Amino acid sequence: MGSNFDFQVKSDSFELIDEDISNLNVDANDKYIAIVNKLYIIDIFSIDSKKKLFSYKFYSKINHIHFHPKYCNVISVSLCNSSVHLCYINIQKNIIEDKVEYLDSPNDILFKTFFSPFKDGSTLATLLFSYIRIWNIKEYYCIYNIKINAESSKCIIKW
Repeated sequence: MGSNFDFQVKSDSFELIDEDISNLNVDANDKYIAIVNKLYIIDIFSIDSKKKLFSYKFYSKINHIHFHPKYCNVISVSLCNSSVHLCYINIQKNIIEDKVEYLDSPNDILFKTFFSPFKDGSTLATLLFSYIRIWNIKEYYCIYNIKINAESSKCIIKW
C-alpha cells in the first residue's frame, strides 16, 4: 500500500457514526480497516460486516498505522513520542493487544513505519527525520541504521 488511501474495499460503503475523520489516517487489508480517531484512538472495522469491532487508545498522538502484508491481524502504530508499537488484533477477546514497543530517539520525529513485503515480512522500517531504522520483529532489535542527510538531493529508497 503506497499511501493511506491506496486500498480496495469489497463493500460500497461503511457507516462511520460520530467519527472525526478530518485528519484521516487509515489502512486496510482483506479483513479489517483501521482508522485513527481523535488522534489517539484506533478504531477497527470489519470488512465483512462493515461494523466497528473495537477501539484502542494510545498514550501519545498517532502519526501512522500500517498493516502487516502477510498477517492481517498485525498492525504497526507510529506515535509522536518516537515509539512504534506492534499490535495484535485479537478477535476472540475483541481487543487490540499492544505486543512490542520500539523506542527511537525522543529528539527525532517519527513519520511512518513499513513492513518488508519480502519473505516472511520479519523486518520493519521506521522512517524518522534523520534516520531510517530497520528492525527485526521476531527478535525485537534494530538491525541497521541508515543516516539521512536532509540537505542532500532527492533520495529514493525501496525495499
